Amino acid sequence: MLPSLFITLSVFSIALLEAKHLPSYIVPCKKSDPNLNTCAKQHAIDATARILHGDRSYKIPSFTPFSIPLIDVKGTTGITFQLKDLKLYGLNTTQIKDVNFDLPNNHMYVKVFIPQTQTISQYLMDGKLLSLVIKGEGPAEIISDNVTVEYFIDYVLINKPDGKRYVDVDALKTNLTLNFSKTHYNFGNLFGGNKLLGDNFNNLLNENPKEVDEISGGTNKVIISSIVSSIFNPIFKAVPFDDIFID
Repeated sequence: MLPSLFITLSVFSIALLEAKHLPSYIVPCKKSDPNLNTCAKQHAIDATARILHGDRSYKIPSFTPFSIPLIDVKGTTGITFQLKDLKLYGLNTTQIKDVNFDLPNNHMYVKVFIPQTQTISQYLMDGKLLSLVIKGEGPAEIISDNVTVEYFIDYVLINKPDGKRYVDVDALKTNLTLNFSKTHYNFGNLFGGNKLLGDNFNNLLNENPKEVDEISGGTNKVIISSIVSSIFNPIFKAVPFDDIFID
């Protein structure tokens, strides 16, 4: 399960912003630059570490760790799965691998890699998973290795009363692919605290990762969407598009 990250995906786009009060660590690229994507990638790499610590002027939270109060996912098998007080660690190791802007078609693409992410939270699980009736509530740890996230964004520009164009955050269309080499689950206090049954179920999860894709995939999408919103929305709402991508 990976939070990913996108984590950084989102983070990187800030490196292309240009505004009156733009922080000095963010350097814009020009639309006319024939090597726009190369420029964007390098500037994103340069700014990522600083941005991950948050920026109050843009209402961007800290990502070291990244916190989410509640994630609620319901599977088609009827299982209820919640993660509360979630903290995601590892985003500080994010590596930007590829950046592509198709400005004429209002499209962005970013690819990032994270060596390892760790999610610490409280969980609630009730229902049927892996053909077993499961019920538990307690601490959870989820570790994912070699996480790769590819993020695709299509945007719409709108004119605001100030006469400038902005990205319409309510019309953003996003898609992502998420891959990782291995995920380790550890849910405590399963089956009323029965350690033997709990250990056996955790082992079953870790030996059959594809069987829990429905829940873990849904959870990952919620985490990534939260990260994207935390970065893009405040910036797109406040900064004109033609200041983000300068002439």
